[in-house]
Amino acid sequence: MMDLSNLIESMSGGKVIEINDNYVRAEFTTRIFRFVDDLECFYDKEYGVIHLRSASRVGYFDLNTNRNRVEELRIKFLAKRK
Repeated sequence: MMDLSNLIESMSGGKVIEINDNYVRAEFTTRIFRFVDDLECFYDKEYGVIHLRSASRVGYFDLNTNRNRVEELRIKFLAKRK
């Protein structure tokens, strides 16, 4: 989870708010309008996978910002693991 939280902090607008054994909660602030999006990561030890949830606090459509953020995080995390 430390590797994941370090990656989050390295991403644009990313700030880790909470971290524990199998959970990370972070916030991302957009550059232009300063919207805050939430990211939650849960490590499922039984299955060896990390579940991610990224969502806007305001509005319904975010121009795929959250989807792109999760994909960027996934790619960076997998690259770090190789």
